[in-house]
Amino acid sequence: MSALVPGLRWLRDNVDPAVALALAVVFSVLGAFGVVSELVLSNVVLATLALIAFTLVRERTARGTALTDVSASLEQRLSDVDHSIAQVREAIGMMDTLIKPMQGRFLGRDFKQALLDTSFWIYKGGTGTYLRAVTLPGNGENALQHRRRREISIEILDPNNVELCDRYGRVRRSLDPTPDRAGEIWTTKRVRNESYATIFAAAYYRELYGLLDIKLGLASTMSLFRYDLSSHYVIITQEEGTAPALEANSGTYFYDSYLQELRLSFEQSRKIDLQKAQGISLTKGEIGGHEISRLFQSLGVPLDDSFDQQDIDSIVQKALRPVNLYE
Repeated sequence: MSALVPGLRWLRDNVDPAVALALAVVFSVLGAFGVVSELVLSNVVLATLALIAFTLVRERTARGTALTDVSASLEQRLSDVDHSIAQVREAIGMMDTLIKPMQGRFLGRDFKQALLDTSFWIYKGGTGTYLRAVTLPGNGENALQHRRRREISIEILDPNNVELCDRYGRVRRSLDPTPDRAGEIWTTKRVRNESYATIFAAAYYRELYGLLDIKLGLASTMSLFRYDLSSHYVIITQEEGTAPALEANSGTYFYDSYLQELRLSFEQSRKIDLQKAQGISLTKGEIGGHEISRLFQSLGVPLDDSFDQQDIDSIVQKALRPVNLYE
């Protein structure tokens, strides 16, 4: 019985050609023996041809419907694939809006890239040690090479705010109580000297490179993070040089957010008018202690009585021959 099932299934699926075949065979035999007339045979042939034609038409119709269904299914699958590709691209785009971690050993490379072609630079940090060693001279050299003006915005700790400098020094000592590459410990006096050195460096590089338009602000609050923002990147580092940095590209949400944040922070800082230093020559030969004192006095950040000649020499050394603490 089970052997009949495939045959019956085939007969069900092919009933039209089976009937045509049966009619052709039966009436061919009957005609050969003269059992039926030629008229009957002619009619049977016509009927058989009609049945075959009907079968062909139905088969082609079914084939066309199947092709249409396959085409529609294929179009749907292609549409699904396009949708999936769009989702992947959107995910990649979302990843680009994130802040990406950056190992400290690549910091110099990324800073060099950021300095190459930028129209401005915004810095906010503690005392600006890396700013003096790398960022200011790098911006000056690249601005001179490309013959393009650059706007530099600097925000550092106010050296006249002794309490703030003392707090910052204690925080830095808690991170590392041993002498750093400069051979110094972060005391209150060192913090103040470093900030004064950055003020001096800002005035110095402004005079040395006429294409640098440097603006300087002094903060009344401290942070453990440093922000360097160029036309293409924002690089966020920590005071601990071995800690990973963070980076976001221009055009992303985080870059735009930090750009607005840094501009707002600078607006709230105490501004230092570097144009008031124009009467003091900083780039011609060695500058003495009297000129240094007069410079800071004219800029509105006078040295108090706790600063001696050794402090002044340290300020000049840190400004003009800085040690890169993060190499």
